[in-house]
Amino acid sequence: MPPRPNAPDARLGSGLLFLQAALIRVIAPQSAGPRRHPREGGDPRNSPRMIGRLAWIPALVPEFHPPNAATSPTFRSNIWLLLFKGTPSADARAIVRQPNKESLEWTLAFQMFSLQGLPEYLTLQTPIDRMEVGAQSVQLVRERQRLTHEPTLNPYSQEFARRLPPPSKIKKVPVPQYSE
Repeated sequence: MPPRPNAPDARLGSGLLFLQAALIRVIAPQSAGPRRHPREGGDPRNSPRMIGRLAWIPALVPEFHPPNAATSPTFRSNIWLLLFKGTPSADARAIVRQPNKESLEWTLAFQMFSLQGLPEYLTLQTPIDRMEVGAQSVQLVRERQRLTHEPTLNPYSQEFARRLPPPSKIKKVPVPQYSE
């Protein structure tokens, strides 16, 4: 049987299976005990409602080593955070289904979803419901998806930890004007 034209080679395929196994561990943890939410004193790896928070992801997925550089390409929308890691790889083209994939450089990307939506001011306590691992092009995101992919600071960088929170918006209570 001849190989499929777009089939990944064995080396790349085994790496993807390894990452899929890591995600299965996160989505369906094998720890014993009742499934309780972390706010109720439960284990964060055993939460029935969400994977966890941004700060928990490296502990929940041992294979996930986020980049520490603030210059690492990171984008956000209203429901997800897209984090690129490493340098572009020619081997990644084997798993990409894009018409012009040879003209673009593909990089390992982690896409973290929050079904309740991401807040305007991201913190490491932002809830994450799902995480996907794949290959995406930074060039494609910057050129063609600039309206939906807003560049942001890498949440795992030192600069992110040092930034100041936005000033709180104080809502003025209207005072009625009475005629005398």
